[in-house]
This record gives sequence, C-alpha cells and structure tokens, in this order.
Amino acid sequence: MDTKHKFDFVHDAQNMFRLLLDAMANPGRVGEAGMYAEKFETREEFKGNGIWLALAAVLLDGEVTYWSNLANKIRKEIHFLTGAEESGPEHADYLFIDGGEDPEEVMGKVKAGSHSEPEKSALLVIRENEIPDISRTFHGPGIPPEGRRVFLGDRERRWVEARDRACFEYPCGIELMFLRQDGSFLLITRKAGA
Repeated sequence: MDTKHKFDFVHDAQNMFRLLLDAMANPGRVGEAGMYAEKFETREEFKGNGIWLALAAVLLDGEVTYWSNLANKIRKEIHFLTGAEESGPEHADYLFIDGGEDPEEVMGKVKAGSHSEPEKSALLVIRENEIPDISRTFHGPGIPPEGRRVFLGDRERRWVEARDRACFEYPCGIELMFLRQDGSFLLITRKAGA
C-alpha cells in the first residue's frame, strides 16, 4: 500500500514532541529532527519542506491557529494533516516563516501573552537559508551558569535582536525556533538572552 507520508502519527509524533520538550528545557541546544522531516519528503512536491509538515503534525490541531509564508501546497497539506486554521500573524499561536520577512515588523504584530495569560503567546518557527557562523552565548533558565554558546546566521541574529528590542515584560514574550537545512533546530526561549 502506497501512503502519502511515512510519518507515524503516534510513534514519530511522540518522539518528535519529546525532542521539542528537550529543546524547550535546554534553550540553544541543537536538536535533530531530520529523520522525521524525511518521512514527509516521500513525494517530490514536499522535498525540502518535510520539517514544516513534521512540526505541524506535532504542534498544530483544530484548536490552534497559525500564520505562514510557506508555499500554498504546503499550507494546504498542513491544514489537511492537522485541521488547524490560518489566521493573521497578530492572532496566530504559531508562525511558520521561511525567510524573507522583516523581523522588526513581525515582532510588532505577534502575540506576546499577558501577565494573567502568558501562555497565550506565539512560537515563531523560522528557517533562514544561511550558514550559522555568528557565535553568541546565551544565559537564562535551562542554560548552565556559564552560558551556552550558540551559532546563529546573520538573519537569525536579527530575529533574536528584534525580539530583545521588543522588550516584552516577563512573563510575556515569545519563543524563537530556528530550523536548519539539515533538519536540525534550536529553540531560544523567552527568557534566554545573550
């Protein structure tokens, strides 16, 4: 039987969810999700975009909203897989950004939660096609006292700086997840700063 995707929505989703939890608990530590992305790249139309589908399968459902600048065929597949509806960036729980957006402009629109409901903030998942060659040391919860050295690309650095300049007052804020071409990722939580 030929199936559209080889991703197991029970076991693979569970394992990938654990990877994401580990990344949240250890900001800046690189996670490897390439094997899950590949399971969505069984058809030519999804080549290079499996990571978006794998993340959507784990993070989204019919009760959350997302905004994306991904190709229409990928957005349609995300809706088919998850039932999640698209919304404007100011209402989205998740933003899937595949390059080309202005970090300052996006930061001015996204949900940062409130003091009574900090969980009502957005997670920005960003893929910039660049080599991570800028070293930054992050500090904060989940990071060793001496800090964690992270390599970012120039555009990724601009996203972190735009988030920091937005001056979200804790517990409000947003998390940033950076995707790499090899399927690896790193997550910078709202309290992790350079």
